[in-house]
Amino acid sequence: MQRHIRGRRGEDGFTLIELLIVVSIIGILAALGVTTFTLMKERAEYARGQDTLRSAQTAFEVGDQEAAPGTTVALTYTGDAGGAVGGALGALLPGAVTPLNVDLGAMYEYCDSSSPPLQVKQFLNVVPCNSTRRLTWTRFCGGTEIRLENLPNPGCENSPGDASNCRLGFFVLEACAHSFRFLSQRWRARR
Repeated sequence: MQRHIRGRRGEDGFTLIELLIVVSIIGILAALGVTTFTLMKERAEYARGQDTLRSAQTAFEVGDQEAAPGTTVALTYTGDAGGAVGGALGALLPGAVTPLNVDLGAMYEYCDSSSPPLQVKQFLNVVPCNSTRRLTWTRFCGGTEIRLENLPNPGCENSPGDASNCRLGFFVLEACAHSFRFLSQRWRARR
């Protein structure tokens, strides 16, 4: 005696509506997952940029103490290949290492007692390639430091990499404009 377990006639499977509802729920969950993953990846890339800025600032402290009087380095970028910082920047940022896909730009101007207090002494621009935001740090001869975060990021394919890039002036002018705005606000607040 064979016994077949079967539902009533016509109930052998799922209806089209039930399948569509299940597929749409799976699609919504997948879209939420992809969005969350993208946001987390963006945050991680920006955090790598923050770490790079902190380590470059520390290296700049050492390089500043060892810099010969009159040393000047124009804004130079490391590129996004990662590794130890070399060349003229290597002397100013001893031991500095950049991670893969983070472009680090630095500028240095020697300051002495006759230098104006608002002359830029040290400037760092960190461009995490896979992030929509970048960071800058500026120290003036007078000792004032300004750190700007969450600035729009042009991406590494648009970041300065050699002397032929015309964006060089834009980065320096933008940082100086932010810095002077900040300093003038502080000065007005004290009056």
